[in-house]
Amino acid sequence: MTTDEINKLIAKEYQSLSNLAIQKNNSYNGSIFNPDWIIKPLIKLTNKDMIELGLTARINDKLQRIKSAGLKGFDEDNLKDLIGYLILFRIAQSLKK
Repeated sequence: MTTDEINKLIAKEYQSLSNLAIQKNNSYNGSIFNPDWIIKPLIKLTNKDMIELGLTARINDKLQRIKSAGLKGFDEDNLKDLIGYLILFRIAQSLKK
């Protein structure tokens, strides 16, 4: 496989991940970056810390699902979801600066 062919596959995969993340963000009305928790943590956290905590919990849940059901378990692409949450975590980290 040539470098150009690999680059096209990389671009296609990133575009697919981008489309999925945007679709999910729209479905959840941007809730990942606008946390409005019903049950609040016992300690006072900043909004940025609440975002990071929520993402950490989702990443942990996804890793547990992969451990128990595999990468494609429960009719979901758990790997793609995990990558999406990791990208969102990177975005959240950039907000902390």
